[in-house]
Amino acid sequence: MTHTDAVKDATVRQVKRLLEDIHATLPAGCAELRSRPTIDNFGFEISIIPANEQCAEVGATIVGGDLYSADFGKAPTFTTFEFPWEVGLSRKSGLDEQLEALKKICLAVIAGNCEHRHGRLGTLGAVFANETEAFRVTDYYPLAIFRRRVGPEVTRYAPYYEGAATHSQSFPRLSL
Repeated sequence: MTHTDAVKDATVRQVKRLLEDIHATLPAGCAELRSRPTIDNFGFEISIIPANEQCAEVGATIVGGDLYSADFGKAPTFTTFEFPWEVGLSRKSGLDEQLEALKKICLAVIAGNCEHRHGRLGTLGAVFANETEAFRVTDYYPLAIFRRRVGPEVTRYAPYYEGAATHSQSFPRLSL
């Protein structure tokens, strides 16, 4: 195994462990943990899939040994936050800082602190980590001027379980 392969494996292990640890703190039957290679086999995806249809899924993608993105939503609308720039980190940020941002996104989605705002030109995905910190990305649609918007203007997602709003406060500190 080369040094590069070892780094890739370590990144996958750390991201997977973070999501496994978060999933382990949820009530039984509340959500399912799913992991798989990406469609093109160049990366790895791990997601927390809620049992409640009114909740958003949350997950991460690792590509080439790097934490590539975090995503949330429910079909047909998903938002992807690319690391590090779309979560407000510098290009020099390390994996520990990126894992901390991923943890904040996951816990906020579990608490139901996320939404999609659908507009004529695109969709704004927002995750509210706390009163002062939010992660936002707008996905623009090609040829949006010809698109008719269908469905609600705002999709607000439910918490995974009653009391999930305080889940992040009870989540133990991880040694990453």
